[in-house]
Amino acid sequence: YVKRQFAKCLTITEKRSLIYLLKSLVIRNRKGPVAGLYCWIESKCLTLFYEDNGKRVQKKIDINEIGNQDINQLLLKVVHFMNIDGEVEEKAKQLHQMLIIFKEAVNDPEFMPQLLDIDKWIETE
Repeated sequence: YVKRQFAKCLTITEKRSLIYLLKSLVIRNRKGPVAGLYCWIESKCLTLFYEDNGKRVQKKIDINEIGNQDINQLLLKVVHFMNIDGEVEEKAKQLHQMLIIFKEAVNDPEFMPQLLDIDKWIETE
């Protein structure tokens, strides 16, 4: 980016957020992140994090483990930090369903090469 003419930062940000290979959901308070999850798409590894007794706990999960019931317990801990109306267990189930769809997209052999090509194109534009 250094050798190029300045581009509108909003335009670049909009393009990157469409395809950016790091996907995340982060719950913050005034001090910073308290819980969430993130995944570098190419690594196919999901990292969940949350605070427990004032300490940050991180759990790395292979993306193909999404769909296992063991994941629900971790998602409950993450969802607990969201200020949401309604049942925490129901929200954790919804998040789990979204992650199952995400896993299917990441494992799609036709979709991923296209996504990576678009990312490279955005990177060079």
